[in-house]
Amino acid sequence: MKALPVWCLLFSLFTLPVGATNTVDLKAVMKEMSYQFKAAIKTESEDEFKQHMTEFSDLVEQAKTYSFAPEHKEKSLEGLNKVSQALAQLDLDLAQTSLGEVQKQLKAVDDLRIEYHKKDKPSMWQLLFGD
Repeated sequence: MKALPVWCLLFSLFTLPVGATNTVDLKAVMKEMSYQFKAAIKTESEDEFKQHMTEFSDLVEQAKTYSFAPEHKEKSLEGLNKVSQALAQLDLDLAQTSLGEVQKQLKAVDDLRIEYHKKDKPSMWQLLFGD
């Protein structure tokens, strides 16, 4: 009967997903960031824009808490920090700047996404099997 707890422990260890030490699902966070970004670009409502940008900014901060692999950590955090800086520099005071102008400024953030995804392209094995 003592073997049952041992088997349960072993089973639970082997069934944990790889990277279970990460509390952040980076893939899900990045997908949600993409959604919030696109919604902010497309909206015609200032209130909705602010809401999407707040959520996007929160997701960037959440992504920074991910336990990146050592070989990717420096570039990944550098890119996320640049996104945070770009968001901080945006003129979000929509009383003085048109929504369209702020949305144009936001497209610079997409350029950062493209730049850093090129710098830190995952290998074929990472794409197939994850980190």
